[in-house]
Amino acid sequence: MTTNDDDHKLFKEAMQSVRPLKPQDNVKHDQTPLKPRLMRQEPIEDAPEHLDNSGYSEPVSGDETISYRREDISHKAFNRLKRGQRSMEGKLDLHGYTIEEAEQALIHFLDHAQGTGKRCLLIVHGKGYSTPNQMPVLKNKVNLWLRNRPDVLAFCSAQPRNGGAGAIYLWLAC
Repeated sequence: MTTNDDDHKLFKEAMQSVRPLKPQDNVKHDQTPLKPRLMRQEPIEDAPEHLDNSGYSEPVSGDETISYRREDISHKAFNRLKRGQRSMEGKLDLHGYTIEEAEQALIHFLDHAQGTGKRCLLIVHGKGYSTPNQMPVLKNKVNLWLRNRPDVLAFCSAQPRNGGAGAIYLWLAC
């Protein structure tokens, strides 16, 4: 017997008791094919007119962490968020979105989360490694947009297991 035959025999033996999963009626699978998206390379300071850029100065790099906490949020509660000790109730991945698409997706995601009572969310914005100057456009935009939303209590860069500096934990008001 050759090695391939041995491998095949071992595989068949290991798979002997394996049965296919039955389709779940309550699980909906998105059948739409994903379209590749190109990121628009707009400088941070050239934000569209409908964005409020007040209160924001220096852009951050891909590896830098970001954080924001309203004054009425305790340090203890904020530290729990920073350590990833709150249960995340939703996730939005903005990789590959243009600035306009990301803004609309974020607004829709936050409005939906708030409407359904979800308070702790994970938003993946990326670190900007695929941009020509390696500056994270979406990370800086998300940092700006969230600071200007009155329903945002706090946010901070995620733990490495959830994306590290390329993602944030977000805490919404009820």
